[in-house]
Amino acid sequence: PGPFADARVIHEVSKRPAEPLRSAYFASPSSVLNLLKYRNVDDLRFTVSKSLGSFLDRKAARGLEAEAKKREQEIEQDTEIRPEAKKRALKRVRRMLNEGEQLRKRQAQLLESTLEALRTLGYVEGGGLTEKGNWAAELCTSLVLEIAEAIQEGLFEDVKEEVLVGLVASIAGDSHKKYFGIRENPIRKETYKALQAIVERVRKVFTHPGNSEVEVIPDAATTVITWMEAKNWAEYSSLLHLAGVADGDVARLVSQTADHLNQISRLWQSHPELARMAHYAREKILKPPLAEAVLD
Repeated sequence: PGPFADARVIHEVSKRPAEPLRSAYFASPSSVLNLLKYRNVDDLRFTVSKSLGSFLDRKAARGLEAEAKKREQEIEQDTEIRPEAKKRALKRVRRMLNEGEQLRKRQAQLLESTLEALRTLGYVEGGGLTEKGNWAAELCTSLVLEIAEAIQEGLFEDVKEEVLVGLVASIAGDSHKKYFGIRENPIRKETYKALQAIVERVRKVFTHPGNSEVEVIPDAATTVITWMEAKNWAEYSSLLHLAGVADGDVARLVSQTADHLNQISRLWQSHPELARMAHYAREKILKPPLAEAVLD
């Protein structure tokens, strides 16, 4: 609880019964690459089969199958049901059984789908990581494929800090948010086109969970670069208000961009110059008051 939390709500929540365990695990490219640093593909398949997510899916599948069999028995024992109604009811039963079967396979299918994408893009070969996969495994971020592909193609080579910040910010933003776009964008259109081509190539082989597609948003780049150049938040906030941009949306964008830059700064062995630039660029955008918010 923070200083702005409502004590009455905290008291109410404390009296509630414990919620059941849920799994937030998803075989994302980032998690798969990281795990493959320490084990092979077969070991990873075994690990996923024994995960909490797989256990809960199998439990839910058993519940669906039991309910389907119960309904099927009731339908067969109903002597007054009409043929057409019986046909529709049995169809619903088969649908439930299919849903149960899909649940049993879901975690394994998600893993295989991610592995296939990683093979297609050259991160995995045989039962382990390629050279590209080894350094990409250091990028613990939801944008691992987009960022790694940009690095591999040299999109971040010989660029200034603000360009690196802007390109990362442009794929870190949310397409439904409004960002600062009333000044000239400092990054060339050709660079955005190259990044867009990378995003589309990744999209062809991998779908982000929840269909949350990555988009290249030039205004997001302008937003973070302008903050990077601003003297203080008061000066910057006045520009945001002039453009009709919400402070909270910008704070979130800057925080997300900083997180991705932090991951790039981990590549000090494979890409030392880029890692160094990402480290210092992150420091420049995490200035007060956003620095305190991140630390809190």
